[in-house]
Amino acid sequence: MKNLFTLLFALVACSLSAQVYFTEDFEGGALPADWSQLTAATDGGFLIGNAATLSGGASPLGAGNVDATGSFFAATNDDACNCDKDDERLVTSAIDLTGVAADIPVVLKFDAWYLDATYGGVMESATLQASIDGGITWEDVSGIAGNGDGWAPRSIDISAYSGTTVQLGFHYSDGGGWLYALAVDNILVTTPADIDVKFGGISMRSAALAGTTVDVGGIIQNEGVQAITSIDVTYSDGTNDYTETLNGLDIASFESGTFTHSTTYDIPAGYNPLTMTISNPNGVVDPNMDDNSGEIETRGVVPAVGRKVVIEEGTGTWCPWCPRGEVFLGIMHDRYPERFIGIAVHNGDPMTVAEYDSGLGISGFPNMSNERTENFGFGVIADVEDRFFDRVEMAPPALVESAATYDAATGDLTVSSQAIITDAVPANHRLAVVLVEDGVTGTSSGYAQTNNYAGGANGPMGGYENLPSTVPASQMVYDHVGRVLVGGFGGDASSLPDGGVAGEEFVHTFATVNIPADYDLDEMNVVTLLLNGSGNIINAEYQTLQEALDNQLVGTNEQFDNSLAKVYPNPFSDVVNIQLNLETAADVNVRVMNAVGQVVATQQYNNVVGNRVIPFNGSNLANGVYTIHMTVGDKLVTKKVMLQK
Repeated sequence: MKNLFTLLFALVACSLSAQVYFTEDFEGGALPADWSQLTAATDGGFLIGNAATLSGGASPLGAGNVDATGSFFAATNDDACNCDKDDERLVTSAIDLTGVAADIPVVLKFDAWYLDATYGGVMESATLQASIDGGITWEDVSGIAGNGDGWAPRSIDISAYSGTTVQLGFHYSDGGGWLYALAVDNILVTTPADIDVKFGGISMRSAALAGTTVDVGGIIQNEGVQAITSIDVTYSDGTNDYTETLNGLDIASFESGTFTHSTTYDIPAGYNPLTMTISNPNGVVDPNMDDNSGEIETRGVVPAVGRKVVIEEGTGTWCPWCPRGEVFLGIMHDRYPERFIGIAVHNGDPMTVAEYDSGLGISGFPNMSNERTENFGFGVIADVEDRFFDRVEMAPPALVESAATYDAATGDLTVSSQAIITDAVPANHRLAVVLVEDGVTGTSSGYAQTNNYAGGANGPMGGYENLPSTVPASQMVYDHVGRVLVGGFGGDASSLPDGGVAGEEFVHTFATVNIPADYDLDEMNVVTLLLNGSGNIINAEYQTLQEALDNQLVGTNEQFDNSLAKVYPNPFSDVVNIQLNLETAADVNVRVMNAVGQVVATQQYNNVVGNRVIPFNGSNLANGVYTIHMTVGDKLVTKKVMLQK
């Protein structure tokens, strides 16, 4: 059929123009009166609704469709009801093609949300069917292609039904299992034009840390007869247009192709529109430019000074979908090493810490906790990343870090944690520490990981698709494992006083904990948590155990007095002067911290009195905002300075 169709296109291409025979977009809000369906499902089978009413579980039917969240479409969602959807057919009204000559091509175009996925060893299927005897008999026309990214346009040749009255059926089967969904919208039966392209959408990471450079790409859908060999692509950031001609393409009729623009995009701070347009296919004007553009809103996230975000994953070696969590935590650590902290909280396996597991309260696996504000499921990395973006913008009321001492003979570890108040802190805040280990291995069967990604039927997943359905313990290495709670899951009630003001510093020493001999201290990390009165994490710090052992904390609860010092010039290019005016002699400790809360310089001055100028040389530092923290006897001074070379 494909070869015949191509030959017919070639014969009529010189005079072909688009003609519409049938359309339906379900904007009536109900199944059209002259449509019908076959279903045994208790939920009614194919339903008419929008993303808010028809989505469910791992089938968020709004994803990828420009207008699906507000507009209507038809969908059968097995993931939402887990009911019998082994044989469902949504049937159109009669489509009159009797006046269409045999040499005129006819195509069905529609948008679809369909994964074509497997779950529990069962595969779902979706097929376009046709009947020319009023629905008495049906024949398969074509499978409906799956798409893992949400909605996407489909085009299917139905020229075999030219000269007939035909009904089309969208057939879905869950194979007798608990699968996902098929949704369809914007149905169109038409004769395609000789040349006609449609823009299938912008493909890029639309949200990122401000200043991040990302690739900008898109999808070209060939809606015409001729193959597309070249096209102009323009994207605009609202200030500048970037145009290039893509040559050497070979996008056949009704097929699509992807591209990446040669000019990258630096995501600015805040929310900003980005538009893309395709034009001049094969060097000629596209007769229909109405569908040649797309727009998205980019989000440039500006992290708050000193803010780090903690995501805790509920996982277990017995959980066949849990490899996804390990992979996603690794991706987030790689993308945001200075801002993201992931902890794997194990359940029902040899790495379980009972207090941690019960405190997190996750009952469905895999699941994640968003700084203990919500537990959420995750199917794509954006489920984690979007929550991280929301939290990392929140200014913390304090910066935290830890120091530690270790007795190798006994395995005893004592941790002291410090909170430097940057904004007024109300009562009931607490400090807690989690010891996290990377590179964890074991030899017992409890360390073997069950794996639903084996064989690749459920898509790629960080290499797990190349591993067996039960990965032997000898092949497994677990990272980000929560090993020891210091101060308990909810923190030590005595770790912080009831409230604090900007400039105060508090240090709390926790009860000593014992580190089991089989834990690898070289792979151990110290995560310091700041918890609010509701038990939510509002800031954190990540240090290797060795960094904590090497660290020294300043004194406790020092009072803020900014009048004791001045800094000038500000901004400074190389050296900033710290001018002190002390009536009585005092020891002065100076610490300089960068924008992410890291200490970049320290200096101690003893027995300082009267007017004293202390120069600080920042010539070896990068441009940016720095905070100078000074303890002057029992007082604390904090000054912000800008380094501009």
